[in-house]
Amino acid sequence: MGKHVLVLENDANDALLIGMAFKSLVPPVSWYICRNPGEAKAYLRGVGLYSNREKYPLPAAIFTDIKMDGQTGIQFLAWIRGQSAFKHTPIVVLTGAGSPEEIRQAEELGAQRVLTKPARLQDLQQMLQQTCAELFGDAGN
Repeated sequence: MGKHVLVLENDANDALLIGMAFKSLVPPVSWYICRNPGEAKAYLRGVGLYSNREKYPLPAAIFTDIKMDGQTGIQFLAWIRGQSAFKHTPIVVLTGAGSPEEIRQAEELGAQRVLTKPARLQDLQQMLQQTCAELFGDAGN
């Protein structure tokens, strides 16, 4: 079936573009978008509607925004690094406007990449294609 990623993105427009970009990847990568850290935590724990692991598989990687309402992507990254089941799951931070301090914190917490979200869909597709190829080794070949 290929790799599956979890995306944490609270902006509806960005979520739509990210979904469109993932649709274009070769080989295919499946994805699920959570709109806030609480939803992402429920997904990762497999609770509630996320208990069906066939429908909501554990991710091979996690992509998260930095700026969100309530808890930040940095706080989410700190939480996930404290979860033994996801200690080694690659995490990519996607940001539209991350400060140098937030970028430094993300890197210190073990984000594999901190990437700036491009405005054009074509650029986002290319960035995700390259990132998935680097993370999974077989994507984009």
